[in-house]
Amino acid sequence: MTEPNVPTDSSPLPPPPLWRRIIGFPSTRLGQWSLVAVFVFFVLLAIFFALIASGEGGGATFFSNPLMAGLLIAAGIAGVAGGVLALVAIVWKGERSLLVFAVLLLGLFVLFFAVGEIAGHD
Repeated sequence: MTEPNVPTDSSPLPPPPLWRRIIGFPSTRLGQWSLVAVFVFFVLLAIFFALIASGEGGGATFFSNPLMAGLLIAAGIAGVAGGVLALVAIVWKGERSLLVFAVLLLGLFVLFFAVGEIAGHD
């Protein structure tokens, strides 16, 4: 015997329209975490530039000021991690949000910049 107010059709809700999936916020957990990683990236960069504006300076080498070096390394890790999370969300989870694609591009830019700096420039 079924109850009168309980629907018998337990089909899941239809997915949102494609335009909403593209323009809106990420619908997957990995897409959301990629946005968090990029937020951390920008917060760390803001702290770095605030310290520079307050008179904190570097030295002869990258690690002369460990605080500044640590902030840049942590920001780089957060940027690349956001890009990796965005790539996984797009490829394996089917994420279609433009924000996640922007995170992927930013992560690639940070990765190329870091590799270029490590490889050296003349």
